[in-house]
Amino acid sequence: MHDGLRSRSIFYYGTMLMLSWSLMPMGMPVAYAQEPVPEQQPPTMTPTEAEQAKEAERLKQTQPARGAEPETRIEHKQVRPSETYVAGFGGYTFGGSLSDVENTGLLSGIPGRNRDLADSVVYGGKVGHFFGDRLDWLGLEMEAYNTTPHLEQDGAVPGIHQRVTTLAFNVIGRLKFGCETKRERTETRTERRMEEGTYKERKHPTTGETYRERRDPSTGDIYMEYMERRDPKTGELYVDRVDASTGQRTRVERAVMERAVMATREIRYETQYEREFCRLQPYGGVGLGVFFAHLSNNGNGLSDNAVPGFNGLAGLRYFVTERIALFGEYKYNFAPFDYTPDGALGGAVGVKADYHINHFVGGLSLHF
Repeated sequence: MHDGLRSRSIFYYGTMLMLSWSLMPMGMPVAYAQEPVPEQQPPTMTPTEAEQAKEAERLKQTQPARGAEPETRIEHKQVRPSETYVAGFGGYTFGGSLSDVENTGLLSGIPGRNRDLADSVVYGGKVGHFFGDRLDWLGLEMEAYNTTPHLEQDGAVPGIHQRVTTLAFNVIGRLKFGCETKRERTETRTERRMEEGTYKERKHPTTGETYRERRDPSTGDIYMEYMERRDPKTGELYVDRVDASTGQRTRVERAVMERAVMATREIRYETQYEREFCRLQPYGGVGLGVFFAHLSNNGNGLSDNAVPGFNGLAGLRYFVTERIALFGEYKYNFAPFDYTPDGALGGAVGVKADYHINHFVGGLSLHF
């Protein structure tokens, strides 16, 4: 009976032990979870192989990256554009006279008396054009101005009112000082060309190996390229590349090296057209003057129109800006007048005389 009780106890505890063991994974899921399968790692590369692969990849990427940075070559060309201007001026008339006075008509043959002309105001305007290129110092000008140099009273001879209008066509020459360069315009064009990196063939002083010292056309780096070799295992051609600054030797496949050595270079040509801007410009000119004169006193008048004569000038122009200039100018006029009556006396009495006058004017000009 005692043995039977022991057998039942053993069976009971054994059953409980097996049941606990089977329920243990449900209570401890983390401990019995399936371990993950480790990912397959790439084969480990030696430091030398890793450096070679990195250098080869850098060489592949160098050319496209450098291709986006074109070389710029700048060319300067000086131009001398033509110049047109308009101006207005005013000033002072002085030192005038009528000389070699001679009566005409009923009093023909009777000499007259030379007369001094009174000082007066002068005003007018002009338009001109300077040529371009090599003749930028030469120009043409047309001007018109009006003055009233009256005949002064001479003893018992009364004074006479006079008005003279001048239309002049001048040839102008100028000099330039105080110049600076201004950019007129820029023209660009782009060219692509294949260029090989330059090299010098040398021998290593220690090993005696022949190598080429190259400059990479894409990066500008200097390196030494040893003679071509063939890998005995793979049969691939390669060269040993040694950085000139660090001395690091790298194996590079020949195909990759050729792509690095031969570079497609983009060259951007930029032509800059420049001109001189000169603030100070002395000038002078001579020309044909066409004069219109009129004398009047007590309702009677004498006139002479469209008389050809001489117009001379000299001046100095200063540019405040590139378009606006101030100028001062001296003028001299000469014309042989033949005054004929236009009043009650008809053509009975007239006067011939040589007209001499000086003007000093100042003004403002606009240049285009």
